[in-house]
Amino acid sequence: MAQNPTLRPEELVLLTGSALEEGNIPCFIDQIHKSELDAFFRSEHAQKLLTVGEKGGEDGIGASPEAFLDGLKLFNPKMDGHIDEMSRLSVGVAALCAFIQVNWTGPDLTFTPLDVIRTSDSKTLAASTSVTDQQLNATAIARLACGGEPAYHLSKCATFLYIALRTFKLPYQNIPSIHWWRLRSGRIHREILDEPVDFPDADFAAVEEFAVTYLPKDQPDILGRYRIERGLMHHLLRQDKLAADEFVKAASIMGLQYELTGVKGRKTKFQVDDVTQLVLLAKGRERKDSP
Repeated sequence: MAQNPTLRPEELVLLTGSALEEGNIPCFIDQIHKSELDAFFRSEHAQKLLTVGEKGGEDGIGASPEAFLDGLKLFNPKMDGHIDEMSRLSVGVAALCAFIQVNWTGPDLTFTPLDVIRTSDSKTLAASTSVTDQQLNATAIARLACGGEPAYHLSKCATFLYIALRTFKLPYQNIPSIHWWRLRSGRIHREILDEPVDFPDADFAAVEEFAVTYLPKDQPDILGRYRIERGLMHHLLRQDKLAADEFVKAASIMGLQYELTGVKGRKTKFQVDDVTQLVLLAKGRERKDSP
C-alpha cells in the first residue's frame, strides 16, 4: 500500500513553530523558529529578495512607495526549484510574523519596513530615499482593501502583511504547505478589514486536500491545529455551524475531553446565595513530554 507523501522538516518547523529532532534546519528557518526576526531580515538571505529591482529605479532616490513595493525581486513569479521557493516562503512567513507581533502579541519591533527593503545598491530605504514609513504604510493599507472593505487605517507596519500576502500568492510548485499559509494569512488579512470578506471556496478545498494528503496522521497536535485554524476562519466569517464542526473535530483529534455543567457558585461578592452557573470542565490527553 502506497504511503502518503510527507512534508519536508523545514516546512513542518515553519507550520508548527516546534523544533524537530531529525534533519538539519537551514539557519534562516531556525531564525524564524526562534523569533529572531531582526537577524532574519538583516541576513543576506532576506536582503537578496527584499531588494528593489529595475521597477524601483537604479538608485531608488525619488521613487514612489508604489514603485518600491512593486519592484521587489521577491515578487518575481519565475522561481527556480525548491530552494528558491523555500527562500521566498520564509520571507513571507517572517513578514507575517512581524505584522502579528507589532499589531497583536508584542513586543515592539526593532526595525521597520524601511530598514529591511533595499535599493539596487544594497542601501536600505531608510538610508537612501525620502520615502517615510508613514507613506509606505499608507500605500500598503490602501492595497490591503479587499472586496470593497477598507483595511484598518491604524494598522502598524502594514507593509509586512502586504509582502506576506503577495509572497504566498506566487505560483509554488514544490511547497505543498503554501495552502495552509494562504489560509493563515487570509484570516489575518480579514481581521483588519471593516467587515470580513469571503475566503474563496477553491482555497478552502485546496488546503483541505493538502491536510488530507500531507499532514502526518500520527501527530494529533498538528492535525488538531489545522482544524482549529480552519474553524477560526469560519468563525470570523460568521459561519458558526461550520466553525463548531471544526472545533469538535479538533477536540476529538487532540483528545480533549470537555463537558458543560451547571454547578452552583457565586459570580460576584455581592451575591448572598449560590446560583447555578455555566462551567466548562476540560481535560487534555496525557503526553509523553508532559512534566
